[in-house]
Order: sequence, then structure tokens, then C-alpha cells
Amino acid sequence: MSLGLFGNRAVYILCVISVVLSMPIHADPDCIAVASKLSFEQDEQYDGFLLGRAGCLYDPKKYTIDDIPAVQPTNNTRHQSIGVFVNGKGNTAQMQFKNLHILANATGMPMVGIHNAARLGWGELTEMGPNSIPTKILRDNIIGRLNAGKRIRIWSSSQGTFYVSRALNQTEELLKDKTKLDLIEIITTGGAAPFWIDGPRYVHYINKQDPVPRLIGPVSLMAKPGRGAVLATFDFLNTDPADGCADGGPKKRKDAAVISWAMGKVLEKRAHIVCVHTPFFEDFDTLRGLASLSGVTRISVPLIRSENGSVIRKSLLDESI
Repeated sequence: MSLGLFGNRAVYILCVISVVLSMPIHADPDCIAVASKLSFEQDEQYDGFLLGRAGCLYDPKKYTIDDIPAVQPTNNTRHQSIGVFVNGKGNTAQMQFKNLHILANATGMPMVGIHNAARLGWGELTEMGPNSIPTKILRDNIIGRLNAGKRIRIWSSSQGTFYVSRALNQTEELLKDKTKLDLIEIITTGGAAPFWIDGPRYVHYINKQDPVPRLIGPVSLMAKPGRGAVLATFDFLNTDPADGCADGGPKKRKDAAVISWAMGKVLEKRAHIVCVHTPFFEDFDTLRGLASLSGVTRISVPLIRSENGSVIRKSLLDESI
């Protein structure tokens, strides 16, 4: 029996509605892949890709950090501009996506990522040359914003700080107007890069329980943390696995021996990873207001303990320094 013209159209419309409703809410034709769907082995394909809302990965050849939807804070947004985060060694896109949420909520700033892909064995160390993909993508995005007269705030952790340091070196070489370097704002945690150019505005978070910044990072021997840098130091070893910060990575890593050799997994989760640092974050402009014009400023973030022994941080905002 024929449904007639109206009936056929009705069936067609119902089919379209059904397809639309069945699509995931993050459906985006420009979303190359979704972080949660990638295996550890697949992650390497997305080195240098841009990571945004819903865990979507975007081709950096087509888009800039300003083009993609950012991960929004779930509490309140205190900043209109976006922050950029470059992750550390061994972090898959899904792990970086989790850290984007952590950073967004800790800072009130919408966040996007430039992905430093996870690789097996020594693969990540062999890709740390000057032509590494994350370095080039970050450099191009920095230069693009500076040429447009826009500030850029960049967060990085562990090995990610090395890529940021390299990107800044290349930016300085290519940038015609060096005074624009002052538009770059850098925040590092667990820093693994010792040398930072003069010009950008730096805050390096240093956990005294974390050996990485002291051995190879911004407070290592002969390090140059950048003119006027603020070193925000604290002393904390996370011992509460129930606080959601103990998940430093996949339960089973094929290159676990490499990670364990470089830093014990227990220490990595308790002192080095991003979420150990976030409870100590201060407002960037407040910290920079304490900076020296030429030297390095060391600021100790104090801790006090409640009656039950839990750590309570006394904010710098409540103290006269």
C-alpha cells in the first residue's frame, strides 16, 4: 500500500530525527578521533593534535587553539581567554583530557591541549629533538597569537615543559618584535626543562618531594628559569589514594620498566603529576605581582594541618609578603 507523498515525507523526517538522536552529543565532523576510544598503541598517531571539549582531537594543520571548543570549568569560569596545556611523558590523550578538566576547575580557565603522544619504551625520548611535532605546533600557535597582539597562557607538566621551552626558543628566533614575548605566560609543574628564555612571564611550581625539577628542571644545577621567574615552592607527598589523584596512568604499561627506572610509580603519583600541584595553585597575576624585575623570586606556599591531620593550604592571598 502506498503511503502517498505526505506519508513518505513523514517517514523520511522520522528517519532523520532518529539518526540525529542516535548521534553522540560530541558529534563533530571536524573531530578526527575521541580520546576515550584510543588504545595506548593508537595514541602515537595523534602527536601534536589539538585536544578540546568532549575529548575530541583536531588536526593542527587545519585549526589553531582558538578554533576548537575548549574544556570548560564545571564550577565557574573566571577567565574569558583560554589556557593551553602540554602534557608529560606517557600520557595518553584520555589522560591529558582528564588533566584539562583538573586544570580548568583549578584555575577557572577554559583549557585546550596540544598533545604530546604516548609511546612505548624509549620512543618518547627519541622524539624530543628540535623538530618534534608538539614543539612546532605550539610555536606556530604562539607566534600566531603574538602577531595578533593576544596574550597566551601555557601550562605544561614534566616532559611537556621541555617541548614548551623548545617552542619558546624557536619563537624568539622567528619573532620580529621581541617585545611581544611579554605576552607569553608560562606555568610549569614537575618541570623537566632547565633553560628558559628571557621575556615571557614565568611561574614554576616546585614540589620539594619531586626530584625532577631539582635534577633536570628549573631549579637544577646551572638552570636558567627565565628573568623575573617566580618559583612557587611547596612540600607535599600525596598519601590519600581516595582523593582521585592516585591514578597516574594505565594500570598495565608495556614500558613500565622505563617509567620505573626514571621515577618510581609511587613517587610519580604522590609528588610529580599535575593533580598533586593543583591544590597549591595561586592566581597567576598575584604571583607575578611578587616577581623581581631581574632576578628569581622564591615563594614558599605554606601548609597547615587540621586536627584530623588533613592538609589545609594557607593561601598567599590571605598573607602579606
